[in-house]
Amino acid sequence: KFIFDLGLAFIQDLDEKAEALKATIRKRFWLEDKGYYAYMEDEHDQLVEQMEGLGESLVLLSDDFELSGHRRRSILDHTPVTENGIPCLWPQFDHGDVPLDDRHNSERYHNGRIWPFVMGYYAIAAARNGRPDIFSTQMVRLMELSERNNTFAEFYELDKSFPAKRRRQLWSN
Repeated sequence: KFIFDLGLAFIQDLDEKAEALKATIRKRFWLEDKGYYAYMEDEHDQLVEQMEGLGESLVLLSDDFELSGHRRRSILDHTPVTENGIPCLWPQFDHGDVPLDDRHNSERYHNGRIWPFVMGYYAIAAARNGRPDIFSTQMVRLMELSERNNTFAEFYELDKSFPAKRRRQLWSN
């Protein structure tokens, strides 16, 4: 019984911490003027206002994170989507005039690229939140990407191209 009570107390403590963290994120990261959540807070406690597609999707898929119907609708209405799908991070971070080929991949790995699994999560989130229009658009765009070379690449550039070595990822197939 003692061990059981310790376990319950531990779980209750974690639940309380999780609720406090959710409340802090909802309060500090929500960008009312943009209608979605900020990507992160930097080392100076400044919001990095890029949108992160998977994060927005997970907010919408969680039954107990975002309780505001207004915010849920706002995320779906205002999350930036390119003509080829929802980008992982948007708007793109500016890396100056350095050509893409001369930059280290880690500087641009998620930056404005389209990731099929993020599109899938966003499509499901839209459907679960009463937006079949977004669901169907994202699914059509996913099918179009899969038809390029008969695969899902790990990620796509905005023009639907992808590096040959990123040709196949099992999490997207």
